[in-house]
Amino acid sequence: MYLKNAQLDVDTWIKEHGVRYFNELTNMAQLTGEVGEAARIIACRFGNPDELIGGLVWLLSDTSKFATGSKVTLDGGFTIFRGV
Repeated sequence: MYLKNAQLDVDTWIKEHGVRYFNELTNMAQLTGEVGEAARIIACRFGNPDELIGGLVWLLSDTSKFATGSKVTLDGGFTIFRGV
């Protein structure tokens, strides 16, 4: 399967099921709001979109078919460290 076809298939599935994926601009507020914000994340860095592939593959697989209304957090420990 060509990459473009795979991207279109995933985009269609995401629109159909309401799943969203990481946008590299998600953390812009933290980056512009305070210097050194990345140091406060347990992983000590912001994530890359390719690091979320495992979670996306799981959501697209049959093994996640029993998961409903779940929030899969892949944030390098940001949520737990910040108490969000």
